[in-house]
Amino acid sequence: MAVDAHSGAAGIAAWINTYYMLAGSDRVDKRDHGVAKIKKWVDQEYAEGRTTVIGDAEMEQQVKLHLRRVLTLRESRSE
Repeated sequence: MAVDAHSGAAGIAAWINTYYMLAGSDRVDKRDHGVAKIKKWVDQEYAEGRTTVIGDAEMEQQVKLHLRRVLTLRESRSE
């Protein structure tokens, strides 16, 4: 799964839920404020001329900035 100019909030949320293996009440909804911030960043990237997909490392950085709770969930599962 990749994030690009056509992913939208639903695609971004799907990437996060899949990449971080979130299930049930831990899943991120497309209406989440953090998803909106990431979508704004993605939209800006493409508005400035980007033509390549957003890489996993870039998405991880955005999650770290805007959805820290997702990282906390991941850490709690690995303990």
